[in-house]
Amino acid sequence: MNSYFTYAISILTVLVACSTFVVGYSQAKIASAKVKLDLYERRFNVYISALNFCRAFYTKEPEEIKEYMFELVRSCRESKFLFKEEDGIYEILNTIKETGDLFNSYTAYVKSNGILDLNNPYKEALKNAEIFEKNLKDLEEKIKPYIQFKTIQGWTFL
Repeated sequence: MNSYFTYAISILTVLVACSTFVVGYSQAKIASAKVKLDLYERRFNVYISALNFCRAFYTKEPEEIKEYMFELVRSCRESKFLFKEEDGIYEILNTIKETGDLFNSYTAYVKSNGILDLNNPYKEALKNAEIFEKNLKDLEEKIKPYIQFKTIQGWTFL
């Protein structure tokens, strides 16, 4: 009788250990998926802030540009930590920010002076505005591997 009790306790111990392993492994996979999702969201928010700034840039409303400029600056700084340096995402975001800032200064100059003269210190803004969309397309190409769902797999049990 004593040996049956020992066998039952041994089997129960193995079952509890296996159950604990399965629960622990499942929790590790869930935590890993959560980290991936959080990283994806932060990377996607960088892209969204660039799109919001571009939209504001095309509306040419200085208040809206200033509002989204702050968001873009934050995303630009954050991109240094979210993306590989060799991808050049930080540089593209920085170029977009500088172009938008220069164009915002240009529109403020024209608004206050009412004229577009040859001595306008912001005349380069018009040239930069032409390459603004090219920078956005470059950003989309560089950020694409980070935010596409082609390589993402859902959580699976074991």
